[in-house]
Amino acid sequence: MIKFFFSFLMLSTCLGYAATESVQIEQQIIESVDNLAHVDAEKMQLEQKVKDLESKIRERKKVINQRARALSYLQRFQWGGLLSSDEPYLIERNLKVVDRLNKYDIAIFKEYKISLKSLASARINLVDTQKQLQAIVANLQSQQSELSTADNQRKQSLVATNENSLLKMKGELTRPLVGLITLPFGSRPDKQNQYVLVSKGLLFKTEPGQAVQAVGPGVLIFRDHLAHWRETLIVRHDDNYYSVYAGIMKNQKSELKKVQSSVEKDEVLGFTSGTEFYFELRHFENPINPALWFKESL
Repeated sequence: MIKFFFSFLMLSTCLGYAATESVQIEQQIIESVDNLAHVDAEKMQLEQKVKDLESKIRERKKVINQRARALSYLQRFQWGGLLSSDEPYLIERNLKVVDRLNKYDIAIFKEYKISLKSLASARINLVDTQKQLQAIVANLQSQQSELSTADNQRKQSLVATNENSLLKMKGELTRPLVGLITLPFGSRPDKQNQYVLVSKGLLFKTEPGQAVQAVGPGVLIFRDHLAHWRETLIVRHDDNYYSVYAGIMKNQKSELKKVQSSVEKDEVLGFTSGTEFYFELRHFENPINPALWFKESL
């Protein structure tokens, strides 16, 4: 099972854009993250199937051993004794008993054989799935490296042409608040609960009332109350970058900023409303890993 953690989709209403190299790589990274989640979920299902089959085979082995001991006893008992009675109904009853035992033993051995084949197949599929995972992870790392190169080249171009872009601040942004990251960007398997979480942003563990700061200058384009998260804000930055802040409340001494208000870097946008705060960074409609943009390591 795959669970997609809160992912803000309203940005998909943005105007069309030219598919620059960075945008294309960002899209590829998201596809790889989603693919990784699906294969991770498949891997967990296969691991559980192997575990269940191994347990079933162990139980079948116990029954087969018991039946083997019973057959050995019958062989020592002398089969002729079952048919030596002078009473026809006793002979018929004994034959029926032997017939049932034979059918039961055959069924057990057939089931055991099928389980062994299923286990062998599941193990092969598991190995193949693990190889797929390794390939996806390697591809994802390569894509991240390509994106870093493309971003650096674009930053140099922006500086040369004196254009404004949040990209020029990559690696220098301040975190929106101080808090422990409980769910990082990307996919994360939860083997205990048998599902894979996919997050397009960062989930922070916080204390209520912590100040939330804008990561960069821009314009507040969205503000609304969402279920579970309370107030959620979106800031549009230069060059079609967006930052999302979910889990905010106003302070007694200040009001939340109004839509279309200008926002300065590190300006306080509001205060955390509970013990969780969600932050997302996007380029056009593509979620990007905020951890790569902060000057502080996470």
